[in-house]
Amino acid sequence: MTSKKTIATSLLILDPRLQCRDSVPEALIKEYEDLWREKVTFPPVQAFEVDGQLLVVDGFCRVLAAQNVGKSRIEATVTKGTFQDALRAACGANASHGHRRTQADKRKAAGIAIAEFPDETSRVLAAMVGVSHTYIVSLREKDKKLDAIIDQAAAGVVPELTTKPKPKPEKPPTKPDAGIPVPGWKCSDCAGVTQVLTDGGYACSACLCPVGDSVAEPESNPAVEPADPETDLGDEDPFADTNEKPGKEPGPLETFTDPDPEKLGAVHTAWGRFIRACEQANCSHAIKVEIEAMTKKLKGLQ
Repeated sequence: MTSKKTIATSLLILDPRLQCRDSVPEALIKEYEDLWREKVTFPPVQAFEVDGQLLVVDGFCRVLAAQNVGKSRIEATVTKGTFQDALRAACGANASHGHRRTQADKRKAAGIAIAEFPDETSRVLAAMVGVSHTYIVSLREKDKKLDAIIDQAAAGVVPELTTKPKPKPEKPPTKPDAGIPVPGWKCSDCAGVTQVLTDGGYACSACLCPVGDSVAEPESNPAVEPADPETDLGDEDPFADTNEKPGKEPGPLETFTDPDPEKLGAVHTAWGRFIRACEQANCSHAIKVEIEAMTKKLKGLQ
């Protein structure tokens, strides 16, 4: 039996068990307070009379705003019934009117309905809450999986999670330095690919170990003057001290002994890295020519 009455706001009980919103919208309550002060007419709130108490099931924000501004009486529709009847009505509050429910509001209302009325079908619960049938089914499936995990944990069994962590995406391989590959050749130190030296020879692009023979003449550079036959160093060490006076005893760099074969590979690798650093620094052509002269000497020691 339902009747419309003017009820004292102090008699309306806001039971938190019947609040099916995820959170109380404070901004909406402030807005309703202003409207109450302006004497705006609101639709009646809905309440259930349960054991002599008036429990609000729809209109929490309106009642709170009215109490905050000191409004003594408001309109309400009162229905006699049980607490379960009041809970059914509260689950569907604001489904078709009032402040629009958020997804969190729908999730809380559906969760209350599923927990309080487990024997009802999913279609009955969907109509009660004001959501789709598939929404209730999906929530029930999730609850079953969660219950199974809780039971396994309580029994001391490590729960088997159905969701596996996503594998981290593999990093794309680093691009080798541009160069012309030499068929059948790989660097003995790092198996890197090859790149072309300015004199036409090949070197590993990863460590720049000198390898291969010269197959072309150096490119002509108008900025570099031709070598003077009287002052050309030829195959002499380009990094030797040019300030030494004739007749001076040769320095340590001018006396050669047979290199240690086991350590020669480290020399090649270090020299290759030096070449690569010069390439990255965009050294002039003249410096590159001198570097290649030393490279040929090192290749002769292999």
